[in-house]
Amino acid sequence: MSHSGTDCAQVVRIDALTPEHVSRKLRVVGRVRLYDAENALVCVADEQDTLLVDVSLCLSGYRPLAWLHEINTPIMAIGYLEKLELKPYDDDDALQTLILRALLVKDQRALNIDVWNKALDAINDSGSIG
Repeated sequence: MSHSGTDCAQVVRIDALTPEHVSRKLRVVGRVRLYDAENALVCVADEQDTLLVDVSLCLSGYRPLAWLHEINTPIMAIGYLEKLELKPYDDDDALQTLILRALLVKDQRALNIDVWNKALDAINDSGSIG
């Protein structure tokens, strides 16, 4: 699927992600729970909900992202949501999960995620964003 780099990213809470968000450009905020450097995957959490974020497009030898290794670092990621099928070793049934293919990821140490989420809830309740 071809994506335009100028598409606006929809702001969405991790706990509000659904399969309907697949193929959309999204902006999410959460805390780093785990970084798998070998696969360039970050597990990001917002309260109890988690999301896999593929940061491979964001890695560069010129800009080290040392904060990826720091548990609980707040980050903001912008990218396209995709379905990822995981096939367990001992079962024929594939599990589906959502993954954000990040175009941009930045640490947000000054961001209060609770305030962020309350602001998103208020905006969504007023119907101002889709």
